[in-house]
Amino acid sequence: MLALLTITAALAAPGDHLPVGSAMLSPRLGLGVDMSSNALRAETPGDDAGAANLHLALGAALKHDYRDLAWNLSGTYDLRKYVTTNDARLDRFDDFTLQASAEALRLRVVGLRGEQQLANRFTPVDTESPGRPYTTQFMSRTRAGVVVRPGSALEITASGVLSVDDYNTASSPVAGSRDYNRRYTYGPALDLQWSFLPRTMAIVQASSSTASWSAPAIFVEGVEPIGFADSDSLRALGGVRGRITERLTVDALAGYADATFDESTTTVGGDGVGVDVSGSQKIAAKVAGNYQLGPRDGVTLGYERDFRPSYFTNFVNFDRVSLVAHRQFSPSVQGGLDLTASSERFRGQQTRDDVVVSAEGTASFSMNKWAVLRVTPGWTYRVSSDPNVSYSELRGNVSLEADY
Repeated sequence: MLALLTITAALAAPGDHLPVGSAMLSPRLGLGVDMSSNALRAETPGDDAGAANLHLALGAALKHDYRDLAWNLSGTYDLRKYVTTNDARLDRFDDFTLQASAEALRLRVVGLRGEQQLANRFTPVDTESPGRPYTTQFMSRTRAGVVVRPGSALEITASGVLSVDDYNTASSPVAGSRDYNRRYTYGPALDLQWSFLPRTMAIVQASSSTASWSAPAIFVEGVEPIGFADSDSLRALGGVRGRITERLTVDALAGYADATFDESTTTVGGDGVGVDVSGSQKIAAKVAGNYQLGPRDGVTLGYERDFRPSYFTNFVNFDRVSLVAHRQFSPSVQGGLDLTASSERFRGQQTRDDVVVSAEGTASFSMNKWAVLRVTPGWTYRVSSDPNVSYSELRGNVSLEADY
């Protein structure tokens, strides 16, 4: 295998990727600098709140797509080393994402489809703890099922889903450990796509899931106990996806989303532990419209309303509006803008209301077909009914990215 990779690497030019049998291997390398005016997202940042790190990103993708079988393996590994010794506790050498997907019997009436994702995610926390100032989420998502194609216009997918979320906190509730809690979520899902017009399809998405925590509660001396109630969720959405005109594409889904939390599964009582999704919180919607201004220029306006589970309270119900624009100024220069505003309502044992506004721009300069210089400035502002989580942050990134 090593000899094969060595031979194919010698035959392929940078940017052409590497043939490995019937598959194609695409290695990636990124080297850059990340900067932040408020690295720990403090409500009132001090003079030393700013930080910068050297960022090395390693990645690869291996793809196969031929007749009845298609599969894809990809992954990224990120290392971040902060410049000053005072910021050494911010160093991160365990950021990664791994993804795999496969579809077999694609040309048959009944086929198979599956996907797997593993990732380590980090959220900065304003803490004086001498340990790592991050809340860490290790996540695993597995989905596998059967695809049925009764005709050329209809596709039905029945799947089983299993998710594992393992959380560790900056200031551990257990002496000598950063372990916080682990959540298991599992259940069935059904997806239907019907192409009733040449460029338009009807979509139905339905799922049911049960979530259970490995620890029903956490007790810490001097701190209010934290309870974790198991839950059952149900979600059903329907809508259309299609091209309205040559330039306008619309994706519109709306429906029902619900979750009930069983207070009897935790040893901690009190207000909020058994709070369920209720009233208008059960309305779910996802709408996006994309307008192509040119072959490589476009604007997308989106709106999403839904809820998602939270690791420190029952759930967060949110409304989000986004505007994404991209433009090709010349064959080697591209630009982009991403604006987002959201209202977040956390409900459960801990209750708070947040408003989050963010803006991010991107300028890309293609040096040749395999190397890109990218500059990405950004700004995020969060204001909350809990002032301890309010913050404002200016950030920037300059990176050189190469694909072989």
